[in-house]
Amino acid sequence: MKIHIIGPSGAGKTHLSQKLSEKTGILCTSLDEIFWDNSSTVSNTKRDPGERDRMLRSILQQDNWIIEGVQHAWVGSSFEKADTIYLLEPPALLCRIRIIRRFVKRKLTGKSRKNETFGSLLDLLKWTKKFYRMNLPEIHGKLQPYQNKVIRITNKKELRQVIQENIIHFYKPQMEDLWFRQEMLSDAKTMEYNHAWGGTILFPEERWADWSTKWLGGNKNYFYRYLAEENGTFVGEAAYHYDDARGITLCDVIVHAKYRGRGYGRQGLCLLCDAARANGLTELYDDIAADNPAIKLFLKCGFFVVCETEEHITVKKLL
Repeated sequence: MKIHIIGPSGAGKTHLSQKLSEKTGILCTSLDEIFWDNSSTVSNTKRDPGERDRMLRSILQQDNWIIEGVQHAWVGSSFEKADTIYLLEPPALLCRIRIIRRFVKRKLTGKSRKNETFGSLLDLLKWTKKFYRMNLPEIHGKLQPYQNKVIRITNKKELRQVIQENIIHFYKPQMEDLWFRQEMLSDAKTMEYNHAWGGTILFPEERWADWSTKWLGGNKNYFYRYLAEENGTFVGEAAYHYDDARGITLCDVIVHAKYRGRGYGRQGLCLLCDAARANGLTELYDDIAADNPAIKLFLKCGFFVVCETEEHITVKKLL
């Protein structure tokens, strides 16, 4: 798992990175540790760019990492290699309030750094204002090619949701696991989104063998996986298939109703896009009922509308 967290001072980057590190057991690195030469006797000494880049490459070569920081100009390789990028951009006023609160707390508890003065506080507040005006638009531009894995966090509720959600993974089901798909497709609440196409779907056991051959037998035009929690609990499914009549690849993500509200739909869609890209696809489509709130999820994950009728909306994503 490779995670990059970026945002202004006071946005909650350190808090998020520490919580994710505790949950996953993955070491977290602050880009400040790479950018600043803390061995220097002179405060605020920048590390040599060559050494800085070597340190970053060393981290990125690992199988799992969490990186957090405000820096963006020299971390393009981290954006590229990350599985997920969390972009924290709460209101600028909130960040400034948090910066002041943090400064006061450190002074009162005697934990302030030697170079943390009232003057440095004012400089940081001015820099934060500049960050929103200049740096943030630049970051948006740098992250544009990676929209499928960017998670934008703008408030405390969204931050809390990310911290509390479990990490899910793909699981290729065996025949004996297909009871879950049968249960999910027959659940009225889970299949509410499918009302425009008939709602619940029958998936009797006598169909499992033929279905498995088609979807799990290695046909490159058909991809199917379960979404599973770390403990192995099945929570949903993700799939894509090539539609011969339309000449496009349609994707689908379903989360069982009892597991919704935990961020699994977003994670599942990101995993599906990554799998499609790894399998050589360059674009994915989906047809969504016009009144299905899932459209917001697809748009947030980098899909865009290509066709819209009263009944459904067709979205597309370039991989």
